[in-house]
Amino acid sequence: MLQIQPAWETTKRPSSKSIADGAPVGIFHTDAKGTCLYVNDCWCKLTGLTPKEALGQGWHKGIHPDDRERVLEAWNLALQANQPFHSEYRLVRSDGSLAWALTQAVGEIGDDRRVIGWIGTAVDITERHRWEQDLRHREQFLHSIYEGTDQFIFVVEVLQEGEYSFAGWNRTGERLLGITSAEIIGQTPEAVFGVTKGGSLRQHLLDCIGAGTSIHYEECYLIDNAETWWLTTLNPVKDDLGRIYRIIGTAHDITERKQAEIERQNLVSIVDNNSDFIALASAEGKPFYINAAGRKLLGIDSGSETTGLNMFKFFMPEDLERVVLRYIVPAVMDVGSWSGELRMRHFQTGKPISVDYSIFKIKNPETGETIGLATVCRDITERKRSEEAVRRSSALFQEMAAREALLNRISTLIRNSLELDKILKNVVEQIASLLQIERCWFSWLLRKGESPAWNVVSEVRRPDLPSFLGKTPADLKEPLVAKLFNLEIIHEDDVVMSRVTGMDRMAELGCRALLYLPIQTLSGDIGVIGCASVSGRRHWEAGEVELLSAVCSNLAIAINQADLYQQSRESARLALAKSLELERTLMQLQQTQSNLVQAEKMSSLGQMVAGVAHEINNPVSFIYGNLIHAQEYTNDILKVIQLYREAYPQATPEIDDAIDEVDLDYLVEDLPHLLSSMKVGADRIREIVKSLRTFSRLDEAEKKRVNLHENIDSTLMILHHRLKGKANTTGIQVIKSYGQIPEVDCYSGQLNQVFMNLIANAIDALEDRDQGLSMAEKRAHPSTIEITTAVVDDCVRISIADNGPGMKREVISKIFDPFYTTKPVGKGTGLGLSISYQIVERHGGQLRCMSELGHGTEFIVAIPLQASSKIC
Repeated sequence: MLQIQPAWETTKRPSSKSIADGAPVGIFHTDAKGTCLYVNDCWCKLTGLTPKEALGQGWHKGIHPDDRERVLEAWNLALQANQPFHSEYRLVRSDGSLAWALTQAVGEIGDDRRVIGWIGTAVDITERHRWEQDLRHREQFLHSIYEGTDQFIFVVEVLQEGEYSFAGWNRTGERLLGITSAEIIGQTPEAVFGVTKGGSLRQHLLDCIGAGTSIHYEECYLIDNAETWWLTTLNPVKDDLGRIYRIIGTAHDITERKQAEIERQNLVSIVDNNSDFIALASAEGKPFYINAAGRKLLGIDSGSETTGLNMFKFFMPEDLERVVLRYIVPAVMDVGSWSGELRMRHFQTGKPISVDYSIFKIKNPETGETIGLATVCRDITERKRSEEAVRRSSALFQEMAAREALLNRISTLIRNSLELDKILKNVVEQIASLLQIERCWFSWLLRKGESPAWNVVSEVRRPDLPSFLGKTPADLKEPLVAKLFNLEIIHEDDVVMSRVTGMDRMAELGCRALLYLPIQTLSGDIGVIGCASVSGRRHWEAGEVELLSAVCSNLAIAINQADLYQQSRESARLALAKSLELERTLMQLQQTQSNLVQAEKMSSLGQMVAGVAHEINNPVSFIYGNLIHAQEYTNDILKVIQLYREAYPQATPEIDDAIDEVDLDYLVEDLPHLLSSMKVGADRIREIVKSLRTFSRLDEAEKKRVNLHENIDSTLMILHHRLKGKANTTGIQVIKSYGQIPEVDCYSGQLNQVFMNLIANAIDALEDRDQGLSMAEKRAHPSTIEITTAVVDDCVRISIADNGPGMKREVISKIFDPFYTTKPVGKGTGLGLSISYQIVERHGGQLRCMSELGHGTEFIVAIPLQASSKIC
């Protein structure tokens, strides 16, 4: 405790009082209880009290009520502890205004070592407090920005000798990086981010210090396993001497903007590097951009040559009035776009260029106003040189497991046979089925002898496509042939766009996509498996090529084995007088194998039917012929018995017993009916035999004039057991709407085969439908087959329609393909309709199918009336 002895004597020391009165701070002197004994002018000015008002009162009279308790408590504690007193508080001046004061006081110690009074000072700190409060508000404001912004803010201290350490970062940084601000305080950039990223930040800090001002840079960072782009600004903070002692960094996520820039750059790159012609023009048609492919297509060397051009100069002069002004311009003006085939003009040669041309308006998305025109076109010159075949859809490549299974199946097929023709046929069939393509063939590439040639020995193709079988000349200097001799695999997704010489010939044959896989045998011969799509361009997957390469490896082994086998049989084959004829026959047999399978079945069936009909016909004819005599004899006997009964009405007892025992009256009445029933049964058997003989027609190898109604009726007779009702079924009703048709020149047995296939398929479809219906539904909607015949355009038209479940479009497009079937395994071979199609074509006719899912199916057979008639 500071001792003042005496602390304050105004009467004895007037010089001290003068000093106190002129002091710039408020000075007061109180007794031990705090009652003012003296106050100077500055204190009075601070409190707003006059000396008279202040003396005799407590120094704390003007303390704000909310602060008084706190201040007096501190005063009492200082008094009890004999310690100096100091406190900040609010004063309520006499005029009601507030002021902040800082009061400090020390005790005046008496002789008894007790506090007898206090001498203190009071300083007006209102401005300082206001400044401190403003400073706190600013700090809170800046802190709210620091912590509330979604930007990443970090602070780096610039230390001596070029070192840096983090002073912290905001909550956004903690959230993004998963590291708290406290963890990085005092750490170097390398310690926080690692050598690479930390070293990069250090270099940017050096650049900022070197520049002496703010710098900006963009960098990519991996956050949560995702690439993000950030725009970072480094702001240096300087002291009074101009030295940079701190750097404040702010980082803003610009990932979306960067991705948009990258996408825009990629789009520009794609457009400029696109192989198609792409051009942009003003709404008046003045071009201001043509990509590289477009300039090349038109023969324009550089983009600067578009100056002064007009889009109308792009077209052939003769097409300008006839097509462009008449159709294209009105369409663009009315609907905003036009697409179609057109001819453009080469600027250097003046020659026409055939293109697929599309033009459309570019509109302002907000106002809808036309701001330009865009043109996209593709050179189709090569495509226009070939005839585009009818497209047909094909299934996608099967899953890997199915491919492996197929490879095993092909391997088994080719290893289980030593017959080369059979091996090749199995391979091309399996490949065509796997890839769902319209053509697949195997060809030998012959270079020995005077005339090099392609020799196609096996193929699978869509029925409407021409055959490749046989030899065609080959040019050994042609790049395509040279590549195959080098055992290079060749695949073209679009033959029209191919630059390989030799592909144009395949394009002329209707091929749009090609895959060639060469094979070399031990004897040095080159074989080639060819795969082609004719319905459009096709992308050959790497997995498909890899799988077929494995097939080729197995095929090469099988060919070598077959060659060895053929060599072992060479001597036996040489002994055959007609080896060449047999070889041709075998090739023809391979082409028609599917026909022969079914034909053999029908031949066996025909032989059996004819044999059964012949064997039954003899005894039936004998029975039928004798029934007439038996009926006559019986009538005579009954007549004689009746005469006996009339002549001798009284018979002997033995005769009466016999008459009663055999019930002679019943026999006389029933025996004629019995013989009549036997005659009806014999007639029925004769009709069945006649139908069987009509159906078989084994004796009719040549065309003959035939009543087709009899053939249809004989087929219905054969299938009668499937048409009649069974347990839980109502049977199938056959409606025959026969028209007046003449006899037709045809192969009767083959047409019977067609009718058998079509009616049997209709029965199968109706049986499948009935399985899902109740008995009441079957009675309400009975199954029916309607057979209609008529003469239309010099052809006999036979319609076989059912009210079954119908078929989908994709099924209808495949039903005539060999081996395609929708029936369960073991129930259908997929050959019936294919063979029927070929039989009808052989007659110069047509077989068509019309079906809709849920509305039944109709097959229409059209056969010319005469063999020389036009195709129906």
